[in-house]
Amino acid sequence: MIWDYIKKGNSIMKQKQKSRLTSDREYKESIWFRIERFFDRHNHLMEFIRTILALMVLCMQFYILTRLG
Repeated sequence: MIWDYIKKGNSIMKQKQKSRLTSDREYKESIWFRIERFFDRHNHLMEFIRTILALMVLCMQFYILTRLG
């Protein structure tokens, strides 16, 4: 009796794994996966550009304040 539940549970788990694999495959073929991978590859470059822009804005603010004062 308990073995019937175990067998039933195993077959349900196999079906879930199979459906998850097909959904994973579909996700990897989607455009969103490509966009996410692009941002993952260029993450450090984007952080560097953000830092440089922040420093440039800070320098410009300092320059403007010195010219006003």
